[in-house]
Amino acid sequence: MRKTYKYRLYPSKAQEAKLLATLDVCRILYNSCLVDRKNHYESTGKGLSRIQQLKILAADKKRVPLLKEVHSQVLQDALFRVERAYQGFFRRLAAKKERPAIPASRAKGDMTVSPTRRSQASRSKRTS
Repeated sequence: MRKTYKYRLYPSKAQEAKLLATLDVCRILYNSCLVDRKNHYESTGKGLSRIQQLKILAADKKRVPLLKEVHSQVLQDALFRVERAYQGFFRRLAAKKERPAIPASRAKGDMTVSPTRRSQASRSKRTS
């Protein structure tokens, strides 16, 4: 039996502003990664993997001061979300049960905070 606990956070105004700024940076990164994947596919005919985008992110983080303000794990999670969106797109495309849509860019306020992410192994061990 699994136990879960929920905690409610009450951030101060400064903390809330920092959280919103972090989410904005994640949204911008998510959208730019979508554009990068699309442009790379159109120019080379091959997809761009998350690992390749992580290398690009490491180089960009040295150049762009906005990316330095956000922890690297948070930025990596945005890349993970892009990859998961594309995996879902290709899974739906292969299933041919529904008409899949290419992952769309996120609007302001569209990014959500996900404090935990279950690994693939823990999902497969889940009991019903």
